[in-house]
This record gives sequence, C-alpha cells and structure tokens, in this order.
Amino acid sequence: MIYLKQTLFTDDLEICKIIIDLLGNQKCETVRNQSSEILEDFLLSNNPISQEPKIKQKMAVAFGELGNQTAISCLKKTIS
Repeated sequence: MIYLKQTLFTDDLEICKIIIDLLGNQKCETVRNQSSEILEDFLLSNNPISQEPKIKQKMAVAFGELGNQTAISCLKKTIS
C-alpha cells in the first residue's frame, strides 16, 4: 500500500488512473479503509493532477466502490 500511495503522487495521469482503480477495487475491510485514506490524502493534496477532471471522475467511482464513511465523505468533496 505504501508503494501505491507514493506512486499515486506522480505526474503521470495514466498511472494515477490505474492506481485509483486498484485502490477502489479492494475487498478486505482493512485494506478498503487504507485505500480510502490514501485517496483522501491525494484528493486534499496540492498535487495539480488530483484536480484533473478524469482523475476526479476515477476518484468518485473509487470512493463509491469503497463505500465506507471516509469514502462517502470524500465522495461529497469530489463532486463539489
């Protein structure tokens, strides 16, 4: 998970989209919570790529798939 988090903060749009998809498709509750935290950190970062429309769309889908409270809160931030 640490590697995915570090790599998410890259400037490569395609890599970010793949990592967001991977984080959003977790089945284990513990990993889902970690994924939500990683995505939240990325959303709230000053990384310009996190504000790209295609990235925001991927993040909204990932948060929806994760479905936990952190994800739902972040999903609201993503669509505003």
